[in-house]
Amino acid sequence: MVFGSLFGGGRTRISLPHVGQVDRPSAPGEFQAIAAKLASVLPSLLPTEQDNWWFLAEQYDRLIDAAGTAASAARLSPLRLHRIEHEGRRSENSYVRAPNPGVAFLKDVKTEMDRHVSSNLTDLMLANVFVMYTSGFKDALNGIRRKYAQHFHDNCIAQGSVAMAGRWQAVLADLGVKPAPAPAPTSTGRAEGERLFKLGMEAAVAFRSNEAIDLYTRSIAAWPNPSPYMNRANLLMKRVRCREALLDLREAKRIDDREGREFGATLSREIQWASMLASNYENGTREKLVADLKVTGRDRVAERIICVSFDIHQAQWDWNSFDRTLLEYHLFNDLDDIRKFDDLALYPEARELLDLYDGDFIDMKVARSPSGDAYADAQAKMHNFLCSYDMTDMLQLRRYMLYRIHDRLLSMDFGPMHNALDSDCEGIIAEAERFVSTRVGGRR
Repeated sequence: MVFGSLFGGGRTRISLPHVGQVDRPSAPGEFQAIAAKLASVLPSLLPTEQDNWWFLAEQYDRLIDAAGTAASAARLSPLRLHRIEHEGRRSENSYVRAPNPGVAFLKDVKTEMDRHVSSNLTDLMLANVFVMYTSGFKDALNGIRRKYAQHFHDNCIAQGSVAMAGRWQAVLADLGVKPAPAPAPTSTGRAEGERLFKLGMEAAVAFRSNEAIDLYTRSIAAWPNPSPYMNRANLLMKRVRCREALLDLREAKRIDDREGREFGATLSREIQWASMLASNYENGTREKLVADLKVTGRDRVAERIICVSFDIHQAQWDWNSFDRTLLEYHLFNDLDDIRKFDDLALYPEARELLDLYDGDFIDMKVARSPSGDAYADAQAKMHNFLCSYDMTDMLQLRRYMLYRIHDRLLSMDFGPMHNALDSDCEGIIAEAERFVSTRVGGRR
């Protein structure tokens, strides 16, 4: 099929807002000519930095979710936005409280063009408009991105939102902004930083992890030095927030390099490990996983992560015919990590299981770590997958995985109808039932 035939015959005139009438395109050159005219209108519709930032965020978000070639064409733009910059952003739903004029213009163009050519071709044309505009004003638009990223980063720091601040710091790093040098600490600042750090360590040892993270964050604000960054990173790693942990470790290394490399070997080792777990951010896999999640759904993706991580064939999973040793250990190890290092309020399934299982039974299971590196390898694969997603998706996947693993173990012990009224299953695996039955006054 020749390119022109996609548009139909004849030379129908199309009336486009701010451009006027144009011939319906019948060749690639005419298609590009219309895109160039539309791109030339945008500067007059986007006179302020705010207008330009919201246009970038919203139009990029719309285009990468478009069909096929339009999304591919949009990625030819010299500006590659981070997910935090664009995902779900809509000007009218923000503090602006009004549609972005550039986005509204292109929406009107699409409505008119769709009457004359296929919707896919209209999307492709709008992608080319975006590429032309961002290519022509690349430096100015990146300057606006830097300004907004710094603004959002500083707001997150002020509000104590470590995770979000880390994501905005990654944007700034890609835009060539180095972290501001730490101010020379005053004796008062150093003393306060050390006091908060010690309190953070006390909270961490007592497994009050939310409190510990807050204290480490406040310690950093009072006196930036490697120790609170490293300790906060360790807690974030336990929460499968490896990308944020990696940013903390890199900042700790930057400070340590400046101050004599007291922690050089430890930081190099921990950065290497965190980099491996967060590698999907830099090798292009993360974008594919995120796109697949939208299509496949969380439940199916969660099961697939379990099977890939623990080397379980799908048929083995479906028929309960796999060796459960590593998976069973993972269930109780993950519950132990969540109760000690995470926020239980985010994991209702974990809270329910922790209420069901005797605490001593969980301790006993965790103490019986499988020999060799098999579990460490499986856990690393799982965390590599999980930390590729934003926190909301990661939480949902991890929660569903807990539920599905536990359900599978119950099925292996009591059959697929373990939750029926006439089942002998009491909601916990057979080994746990025996453990509780042998204890006098055993708690559940």
